[in-house]
Amino acid sequence: MTSEPRQQPTDDQSTVQVSVDPVQFESEAHMRWWYAIRNADLTRHGCRSLKKISVDQHRQWWDECKQLIDTRRLYFLRRHHGDYQPQVVGIGRLDKRQGWTEVTLYVEQPWHRQGIGTKGCKGLVREVRALGWPAPGVVVNGARVDHLKFFTGAGFVMKRPGWVQLTLARGRR
Repeated sequence: MTSEPRQQPTDDQSTVQVSVDPVQFESEAHMRWWYAIRNADLTRHGCRSLKKISVDQHRQWWDECKQLIDTRRLYFLRRHHGDYQPQVVGIGRLDKRQGWTEVTLYVEQPWHRQGIGTKGCKGLVREVRALGWPAPGVVVNGARVDHLKFFTGAGFVMKRPGWVQLTLARGRR
């Protein structure tokens, strides 16, 4: 992630475009970017596992993901703004489960509250539909009110308490 120039966040959401781009497993750069994001303190804090992983563990996981292409897809969220080079500001993941598809989304802290997560979430939901996978859903720590607000605002509705499972409400795109 550090190989791309960083632009300062802006409050002007109307001009920011976000693309949801599939990870190329053959790309060493994609593997390194994913590793950097996955091991970042804020990413681990927001996820179910706080433990850092080694490069070898990540490479093993990466190779497993290559084999799981029928049930798991990884994406980069790229921010496009004006004439600047698109930059990776987050990641997304789709996991095909029994009867539903788990959507996982992470946007780096400096880019929060700019519409990037919302646009990325919509893009991932479109990907689920384009793949013909089961209905999208998310699993959220019920104590993370900000995450619950984000996903309910994106059209997901509560299904189970605790580690809350949310499914996309019918008719929402």
